[in-house]
Amino acid sequence: MSKQSSNQTLLIILLAVGGVFLLCFAICVCGGIIAFRSAAQQGIEAAKTTQTRIEVELMTDALEVYRLDRSAFPPNFDDRDFLIRHMRIAFPRFSPASEGATPLPDDLDPAEVLVFWLRGFGPNPADPLAGPRHQPLFDFDRSRLRDADGDGNHEYYPISADVPFVYFHHRSYATAQYDPPSGFQGMARPYRSDEAGSEFVNADSFQIISAGADNHFGQGGSFPSGDGYAAEDEDNVTNFSEMTLGEDRDLSGG
Repeated sequence: MSKQSSNQTLLIILLAVGGVFLLCFAICVCGGIIAFRSAAQQGIEAAKTTQTRIEVELMTDALEVYRLDRSAFPPNFDDRDFLIRHMRIAFPRFSPASEGATPLPDDLDPAEVLVFWLRGFGPNPADPLAGPRHQPLFDFDRSRLRDADGDGNHEYYPISADVPFVYFHHRSYATAQYDPPSGFQGMARPYRSDEAGSEFVNADSFQIISAGADNHFGQGGSFPSGDGYAAEDEDNVTNFSEMTLGEDRDLSGG
């Protein structure tokens, strides 16, 4: 083999080795970028989950204050007679619309009732729905109050979320559900309990549920075992779990 041929062969080998090195370097860099982006995304989602949990805790505290002030937790709007009875207990001077007072809204869904009960009431004890609301029990971020179904009643949304917080009073557990207006984000239902003697979690109070980072409620199931959960239930944040439902399920060995 001539010297020139040997030099050409060596050059080809060096170029091939260099190409492999550059390819490996590029793969490592891309892998690092992907890993960094994945870690950053996980960090963002964890921060949002933490913020959502804090708000759920604050709303839970606010509803406890409501119970102390008004003798009972506020109901859903699925039983008009029970709703009127609650208003008469909560506001002893309350007058129904038939006597000239401001009428109660019709058919608020489980997302809208949370805002309705926590935004405060008017100054007239006989007509608490009249006039500007004052002394709200929860400080709603106005930028996250929306009216997705256009009925004039607001829902409240977690940070960067497309589905709102929902509220279920214990009296409504057996039949209550919330179907987001989009129709593609699951169905919020009260969670059942694995505890003997209790059909539902928080059997004497209420459940607040957020759909979590995936903006999908899932389909419900049993807590904490996770029996009946869809994958989308696992990142849900609630007032009866200190973690996401999936994390609680894993901790309980469900």
